[in-house]
Amino acid sequence: MDSARMITSKEDLLLDVKDLRVYYEISGSLGKAVDGVSFDLKKGECIGLVGESGSGKTTVAKAILKLLPSNAQIESGTILLKNREITNLDEAEMDRVRWAEIAMVTQSAMNALDPVSRISKQMVDTFLAHQKTAVSVKDILQKCSQLFEMVGLSRNRIFDFPHQFSGGMRQRVVIAMAIALSPDLIIADEPTTALDVIMQAQIINLLKSLAQGQGISIIMITHDISIVAEICHKVAVMYAGKVMEYGNIQSIFNTPYHPYTMGLKGAFPTIKELQKSLISIPGSPPALDNRPYGCGFSARCPFSILLCKEEPPGLVETGDNHYAACHRRERADEFRTQIIDIYGTRTRGH
Repeated sequence: MDSARMITSKEDLLLDVKDLRVYYEISGSLGKAVDGVSFDLKKGECIGLVGESGSGKTTVAKAILKLLPSNAQIESGTILLKNREITNLDEAEMDRVRWAEIAMVTQSAMNALDPVSRISKQMVDTFLAHQKTAVSVKDILQKCSQLFEMVGLSRNRIFDFPHQFSGGMRQRVVIAMAIALSPDLIIADEPTTALDVIMQAQIINLLKSLAQGQGISIIMITHDISIVAEICHKVAVMYAGKVMEYGNIQSIFNTPYHPYTMGLKGAFPTIKELQKSLISIPGSPPALDNRPYGCGFSARCPFSILLCKEEPPGLVETGDNHYAACHRRERADEFRTQIIDIYGTRTRGH
C-alpha cells in the first residue's frame, strides 16, 4: 500500500483519537490500561494497533465503541468520529453509531454468533435494530445474499446455522454482518488468530479488498506485525498502555527507532528473511496496576539508562510522519544492528 499522510486536515479525518486514557478499577486501585493514546484515520485508510497482550489495544477498541466493562472508565481524552465527539453519547445514541458507522470483527467468530439461530435471522435482527429507514425482511434477505457472495460464500447458506460453517467461513459470516449497514469503520480485533495460515491470508485479502473497493477504514488490532505490514497504511506500536512508535508502515518497519519495535520486528519472519534468526524479547509486560513511571519498556530494554526509568519519553518526530517515544532515539541506527545479538537466537519449533 502507498504511504499515508499523517498530517491531514480535520475535514479529511474519519476518526481522531486524542490523549485517550482508560482506567480500570482493580481492588481499590486504578489500572492504567490506556494512558494517553493518540492517532487518526482517514476514509479508506487502515491503521494497525500492534503489541503484546496487555498493551491496551483491545481497550482502545472498546472505548471507541463504548463497550467497556463496568469496572472501566474513560478518564480523559477525546474520540472524534467525523468531527463529532462520541465519548459523551448515551447508550441510545451509541446504538445508532454501532454497526451503522462503526462495526467490529472479533477474534472468535463462533462466540460472536448465536449458535441456535440461523445466520439469516441474526442478520435480519441486525438490520432491523440499526437500520435508520424502514425496510422489508424480503429486501434484507436479498441484501444478505449479496453480502455472502461479496465475502466468498454461497448465497443460499444464509439459512444455515453457525455450526455448519468452518472456522474461516464463520469469520467471513462475521465480516458480512460487519459490512451489512455500510459502516465507515471496521475494528478488526485479532480476526485471524484462530485460523490456519491459508485462511488467514484469505481473510486479510478480504479485508484489504473492502478497504480499497468500498472505502471502509479499518483498525487492525493484532500482536502479529506481519499482518500489519500486509494490510495497513500506518501503525501505532503499543506497550503498557502507551504508543511507543507511530508512523507510516514502510518507515516504521524499515527504520524502527524504538527498541520494542525492533524486537517485535525481529520476532516475525518474512519471506525474504527466512534464513535469519528470530528473536524473543525476554520478560513480560508490566501489570495493569503497576505501570512504571518512566518508559514502560525500560525494564525489558537492553539499551535502557537511568533517564528511561525516571522520565516518561514523549512522542517525538524522527522523520517524515514517523514518531517515537524513546530517550535514546538518536542511537537507533546502532541499536538496530545490535538487537538480534543482544536478544539471542530462537530455534524454530522450540
